[in-house]
Amino acid sequence: MINKQRQAGQAAIAVVSGLVGVLVGAFILFILFYSSGLLTKDRVEITQSGAQAPPPSATSPAPQVVEEIVKSPQGETTQIELKGSKGAALPAGAGRVAEAVAKAAPAVVNIDTTITTRVYNSGGFGFIDPFDFKVQEIPRGMGTGVIVSDKGIVLTNNHVVSGARTIRVTLSNKSQYKAKILGTDPVSDLAILQIENPQKETFPTATLTNSEKMRIGDWVVALGNPLGVGQTATLGILSARNRSLSDSNVDLRNLLQTDAAINPGNSGGPLINLNGEVIGINTAIIRSAQGIGFAIPAETAHTVMNELLRHGRVSRPFLGIEMADLTPPARHYLGLDPKLEGVIVGRVMKGSPADEGGIKSNDVIVSINGSPITSARELQSFVRSQKVGTSATLKLWREGEPVELSIKWEELPSNKIFSRR
Repeated sequence: MINKQRQAGQAAIAVVSGLVGVLVGAFILFILFYSSGLLTKDRVEITQSGAQAPPPSATSPAPQVVEEIVKSPQGETTQIELKGSKGAALPAGAGRVAEAVAKAAPAVVNIDTTITTRVYNSGGFGFIDPFDFKVQEIPRGMGTGVIVSDKGIVLTNNHVVSGARTIRVTLSNKSQYKAKILGTDPVSDLAILQIENPQKETFPTATLTNSEKMRIGDWVVALGNPLGVGQTATLGILSARNRSLSDSNVDLRNLLQTDAAINPGNSGGPLINLNGEVIGINTAIIRSAQGIGFAIPAETAHTVMNELLRHGRVSRPFLGIEMADLTPPARHYLGLDPKLEGVIVGRVMKGSPADEGGIKSNDVIVSINGSPITSARELQSFVRSQKVGTSATLKLWREGEPVELSIKWEELPSNKIFSRR
């Protein structure tokens, strides 16, 4: 009896084991068939079997699908369409940027300069003979310029060509020419060159336009030769205006600020608007920052350029005072209205326009020709905008009373030293 029960149990186990084996085998076969694609042909759209689809002709429209070529384990080539992808659309305005660059780029030139240096020969024991040397030309640096006249006049930065022995410009079409300096103005960091043009060629030009029409946030493009890699365009916005940069050599005011990438080699290149017009000349960056570059406004460059072309130098007026912003302590000391805005006069230089016009120490200048003056920087910018030989009306406060004076702008002599009262 016990043996019969054992035999029945073993038979049941054998049956169960057989069923499990069958199920496992069926599952494995299902996985193999699924992975080979034999069970999924009805889930895709097969456009061609056994051969690859021919590529579209150059005149046929671009396909509106992304295609993928796959091979089955059996070696068949199948082209499967992944529908619904039409490619990435260009951002709004991208076409205008390209058109602006195409319009201005032919007038942008790369500038390469050399300087002369003495190379001394060393005698025995490494000593240098001061009378035994050769004069050689070595590369000084590179920069950018923009052609503003079809006769080959190039506008650039003074620091690009200052001290150069030879100057060579390369146009966007790779043609090269020698150039010479027509005039420089270190104060504004501007210079003009003349391309040597014995063949009387006509050069492509760029148009200067008033930067004051630009709004903060408008798109701008910087063109130039950054780090000598070749003509490059970088996109940004007009970040700010009326910036100032000063050191022992230059005093740059009313600058445009942009976040368009500007690097060494961009100096002297144009900053353009989306019409392809030049609104500024790229001149400086803050090396410790990112996206802070500066350009000289086109209207300033235009004025300086014309002065250099006509007179070979820039004639600048001056007032002849030491000055400071009118602060609350100064207002209190002078007994002035706390809301009064202006510039307080320190010392007056003897023989200067201010002295001859009657300006005195502790006067507070509040307006010139009806334009309010609220800071020393604003007064300096105003004086720079005036023409030598013209007159101006100043309104000021003196000992609590309003005073009106007339002065005549004189040119600042480079060799005259003024005494102070």
